[in-house]
Amino acid sequence: SLIVEALHDNNSSRGGGETLISRLTMQRWLEVDKNWTPHEHKTEHTVMSLEFRVTCDEHYYGTGCASLCRPRDDRFGHYKCSPEGERVCLSGWKGDYCSEPQCLPGCDEHHGHCNKPNECV
Repeated sequence: SLIVEALHDNNSSRGGGETLISRLTMQRWLEVDKNWTPHEHKTEHTVMSLEFRVTCDEHYYGTGCASLCRPRDDRFGHYKCSPEGERVCLSGWKGDYCSEPQCLPGCDEHHGHCNKPNECV
């Protein structure tokens, strides 16, 4: 929902209060978009022109800002987030949560293992 009110300040320093000039109420699905959407609201005596947009809070992405992706580089994962909110592994890491190190070439279950990227023990 979007509610915009235009008020007139009737010299509130002297207790006059505010008078509502116009009210716009809008109830519809608003897509997440970096672009501004223009809107004009007309009444018998007023025209209210405005632009609005819907953006996600930090670390939230996608339709309705429903996807959470918080970059990390610790024991729970080593990744950054794409503009779409998908995990992108940092160099040397793989797996769904980028928590598996990529070993040196030739290092496998028969020829060693690695605890961090680019090693073979």
